[in-house]
This record gives sequence, C-alpha cells and structure tokens, in this order.
Amino acid sequence: MKNKRIISKLEFKGPNLIKGVNYDGLRSLGLTKDFANKYFQEGIDELIIQDIVASLYKREPSYNEIKKITKNNFLPITVAGGISNLEQIKKIFDIGADKIAINTSATINPKIIEKAAKKYGSQSVVTSIEVFSFEEEVNNKKIRELWIKNGKEKTNLDLLEWVKKVQDLGSGEILINSIDKDGLCEGADLDLINEITELSKVPVIYSGGIKNAKEANYIFSKSKVDALCISTLFHYNYAKELKQKIFNEK
Repeated sequence: MKNKRIISKLEFKGPNLIKGVNYDGLRSLGLTKDFANKYFQEGIDELIIQDIVASLYKREPSYNEIKKITKNNFLPITVAGGISNLEQIKKIFDIGADKIAINTSATINPKIIEKAAKKYGSQSVVTSIEVFSFEEEVNNKKIRELWIKNGKEKTNLDLLEWVKKVQDLGSGEILINSIDKDGLCEGADLDLINEITELSKVPVIYSGGIKNAKEANYIFSKSKVDALCISTLFHYNYAKELKQKIFNEK
C-alpha cells in the first residue's frame, strides 16, 4: 500500500478534544494538544484538526489553540474550521500548519479555493465535504446530501458536481466526511468512497465509521482512496497498534 496514509482527525472546542456520533452528542475527551502529541509519538502520518464551532458561530479560526497543537509536533497538519479569507490562511500557516481545509466558506464563496490555491499552491488546499446519505423510501434510491457548519445546515449542492467544481478551482485534495457513519465504528461507506475516487483527479481522504484494521485494509485494497482519516477508533484505542495492523507492520 505504497503512498497510502493514515490520518488522525482531532475535532476541538476550546482546548478540549470533542467527539460525538453523527456530528451530535458531543463529549469532551481531554486536551486536544495531548492527543496530538500522543499521535505524533505513535507514528500517525498526518493530523487534521478542526474547530467544530468556528463556522457555526461565524468565528475566526482558533489561532491560540492551533498554535498549542502545532508546537513541538512535526506531523503534517491540516487545519479546518472558520476559515474564510487569505489573511486567516496566512496566520494559520505562520503558526505551523501545512494545509488548510475549507467547507462552509467554500460553499458561500467558491473563489476562496481558487485564491488560496494560486497564492499557496494546490497542495496546501483541501476541500472538506460533509455528506449525509440515506435510502429514499419510495424509489429505494440512495440520496446524498451536502451539509455545512459541522453537520448543522443542509445545502442544495449536488455532490458529484461539487467535487468536479472544487477540483477545477484548484483544490489539491478532497476530504469526504460521512455524517451518517461518523462515530459509530460500524463500517465505512465504501460505495461513497468509490463514487468520489472514480470521479476525482486529486487525492481523496475518507472519514467516517471505520471499525477496525481489517476494514481499513479492505478499503485500501478495494478502492482508489489515498488516505483514511480516523477519529473515534483512535481516541478509544491504541493508534500505534492499529496502524501497524493496517499496514501489516511489525
């Protein structure tokens, strides 16, 4: 599995790491910076850190908390939450982040992706997409809705058209977050993964519902996904051992 990555996702509110199920029922698990340092020590490939209330409350990114997390942590770090302009992006890069991920503000002003990619390079820009999937009762058809503000507000965007658009605007990676699988550890949405990876010309990261190392290996072998982003499974287990099992490392 050459070039495949295992990423830890750290969702935070204030100084605390927060986790729930289906983006709801949030509970505090401890200090985010402590978990970030733990995953650095355990050899996780990258971190994605997200202020889960910044966009909802139309707040600036939490620069102080981001700085605490990036300090003495030498993993590639992607920052998400509350990002809406180039000045904010510059501040985030200045305090040690490697990439930024945008969801809510991109749906309001897609040009932010283009501007960020032109100024900092596509490799620094990730488009985060929150997807809620369900079966339509009448036609037994799979419906995929796009949500923003950490799963608090539905948009009218078409998933596949949005994936095409953000690539054209210069996004260097796409992060797919499955809301209906989030936090359950009962299995990922492989159909969703395949839909996006078949369409995308840029690396795709998937997050949501991964239950164990065996499933992670299966996803890597049966799809073109470039990285798996894991939160609950790592927060409640030993990340180093899980990563070793995923990559069959000794």
